[in-house]
Amino acid sequence: MRELQDEAKDERGDGGLREHALAPGYEEANPGMALLYRQLNAINPPRPKGMLGRPPPTYRGSTHEMLAALAVPVLYIVGEHDLITSPEMIRQAKSLVPGAEYHEVKGAGHSCYFERAGEWNEVVGDFLRRAGRGTAGK
Repeated sequence: MRELQDEAKDERGDGGLREHALAPGYEEANPGMALLYRQLNAINPPRPKGMLGRPPPTYRGSTHEMLAALAVPVLYIVGEHDLITSPEMIRQAKSLVPGAEYHEVKGAGHSCYFERAGEWNEVVGDFLRRAGRGTAGK
C-alpha cells in the first residue's frame, strides 16, 4: 500500500490534493460545477496538518481485520482517475475484507460522488437496499 501511495504522490507531482480531486478535463468540460465544487470545498473547516497523510514508517497496523470482524457489508467506491486513493489501492483494500464490494466510477476522479452523482447515488442506494435485506456483500 505504501508503494501505491508513493506512486500516486509521484503522479500528482507538486500539486496539492485539492488540485487532484476532480478527474482530468472535468473542469474544462463542466466549469460551473467545478466552480461549485471549489466553493463548497472552501467552506470546509481547515484540517490539522498531516491529517490525511500516510502513517509514520514505523506503523505496521491495519484496520482491515477489525473491519472484517464487524461482519457488516462494505462497499468501496473509487473514481477511475483518482490520484489520491487510486483504484489499485481500493482494490487491494477490498481484497482484505471478505465479502466487500468494489465499484469503479469511470471517468471520475477522487470526488466521484460529485462528478458522477447519479451513478454514485445509484450504486450506494442499491448497496444500502441490499444491505437492508441482508444480501449485500454476498
